[in-house]
Amino acid sequence: MTKHKPFQSTDALGILASQIAEMIQTARHRVRQTFNQSMMVNYWKISRLIVEHEQQGQARAAYGKQQLAALSTRLAKQFCKGFDVGNLLNLRRGHLAFPIRETVSPEYALIQLSRKQENK
Repeated sequence: MTKHKPFQSTDALGILASQIAEMIQTARHRVRQTFNQSMMVNYWKISRLIVEHEQQGQARAAYGKQQLAALSTRLAKQFCKGFDVGNLLNLRRGHLAFPIRETVSPEYALIQLSRKQENK
């Protein structure tokens, strides 16, 4: 005796495939949103460390770009991309513009993330 698969019309399979595709797209969208929000918070925390720890809250560090270059070199060894001196300067500028994390707008974060992607 052979087992027969239940008959399903092409339209029913198309609807099923569309429903599954929509679920996958929705999940991917949520993952991107969560990732972007997490990275925004992370970059803000990194910028805070640079400004508060290395600069003691001053707008400019007394040592200038040399310390950022050294920091960039160390981070690049561990994480490869994304921590060049220009990006560290942008993070510092971002923190000086938005010293309170809750005031960082999602639009600002997306701009920073897109700049980061362009630099890759």
